[in-house]
Amino acid sequence: MKAIAAAGTTFASREAGTGPLAVLLHGFGMDSTMWRPVLERLEGRRCVAIDMRGAGATAPGSGQAIPLEQHADDVAAVIAACGQARADIVGFSMGGFVLLALLERHPDVVGSAVFVGTRANADDAATRAGRDALVRTLLERGRGAAYRELLPSLAAPDAPDHVRAQLRTMLEAQPYEGLIAALRAMRERPDREAVLSQVRVPVLVVAGEHDAFAPAPLPQQMAQAAGAQMEVIAGVGHTMPLEAPDTLARLITAFWARVGYVTP
Repeated sequence: MKAIAAAGTTFASREAGTGPLAVLLHGFGMDSTMWRPVLERLEGRRCVAIDMRGAGATAPGSGQAIPLEQHADDVAAVIAACGQARADIVGFSMGGFVLLALLERHPDVVGSAVFVGTRANADDAATRAGRDALVRTLLERGRGAAYRELLPSLAAPDAPDHVRAQLRTMLEAQPYEGLIAALRAMRERPDREAVLSQVRVPVLVVAGEHDAFAPAPLPQQMAQAAGAQMEVIAGVGHTMPLEAPDTLARLITAFWARVGYVTP
């Protein structure tokens, strides 16, 4: 673990590899730990996976919603703190929401964008109600109960025990304040489908065959809007970085090799 001072706080991070900078953004209920199986397999980049504000070893905050726009500003500051003008960004799930906000607010710092298990549309009424219900579960029954509610949507039905164990370990290590802040931020995020039609950098969209959080039609819409390549990983659910790290790393590495890197 390393520490990166940026945007008025200190971000815990994991780093591997050499080359141009890539920043990896985790999903809800997780932290940079989720990228460990992928980091060691990626090639061609200096990969920095951060614990976003309120997650992992980065300060948890107050429990008030941390807007996705704040997370996007944080990522831009982290890139600058790493001594770079831009980076290739990989966003998983909630990290993909942050990547969309980053493309909207700081497009010049993004060299390429990889969206993994995410979507661009806003929450509908049922999804917002579900996030409110999960806040109540966390406050009244704790992280273990939240894990049991989330697991069927996180991993494929036949996901191995070690994947389920990693997911539970991560979720139960997260500060309650950070979990609740993230749920409230996701609940209030705007629709950013239009952002994709304005993207001027290479984009890769990766979907899981059995992903319940971002079922295939939604990533497909993202790919079409951005004029981007889309890949579907067979036999996995939402948590592709844990369920299929070899395949995901191969897709990302091949994408980076194909698009190259343009010096800012």
